[in-house]
Amino acid sequence: MCAFNWPTAQITFEAAEDWTPTANGTRMLFDTTEIGATFSTTRMVIENNGFIGIGIGAQRPDDLLDVRGDIRIGVGGTSGCVKNRNGG
Repeated sequence: MCAFNWPTAQITFEAAEDWTPTANGTRMLFDTTEIGATFSTTRMVIENNGFIGIGIGAQRPDDLLDVRGDIRIGVGGTSGCVKNRNGG
């Protein structure tokens, strides 16, 4: 594990598997500390397979984008949307 950090925030790079000369899978974790707190919490994860988890702690995301919590979409009073792969 390798981390570049400031006392209360960090980006961590972890091995996602036992490394060999032909296998070096990794994952990234992004941590921040809430106002008034003294310990950091993982806020976002990028897995070795490209899956991204937001608000799931250090757990592995279940989908390409796995968000646990509300999502706000739209700009300045306009409606945003979520589209399927065909644009619907």
